[in-house]
Amino acid sequence: MASAVKNKDGTYRIFVAKNGKKISKTFDSMKRGLEWGAATEAAIVAESNQPPDKTKQYEEKTFGELLEKYMKDVSPKKKTGKREIQRIQNIILLSSFRDIRFASNLALS
Repeated sequence: MASAVKNKDGTYRIFVAKNGKKISKTFDSMKRGLEWGAATEAAIVAESNQPPDKTKQYEEKTFGELLEKYMKDVSPKKKTGKREIQRIQNIILLSSFRDIRFASNLALS
């Protein structure tokens, strides 16, 4: 919910804090400011309800390339990372699905 503070000059500063975003604006009328605050909060909530499109970065990647990225970025940080890297390398070498494009199959799910 938006909050309002009256300034010394008679204007109102309206503060909106929602989902980690903080915005403020000054208005001559408290009513107008609170209306702006409610609309701004609604916009922030609507924006945060939109799932980010994370598939674009993977559109041209093959399953094998994604496994290699995981092997380089995630596996070394794990306690059993060396064994996991070996398993991933075997999957990349032996599997027939390593050349499948990832994004082309997203529409199927």
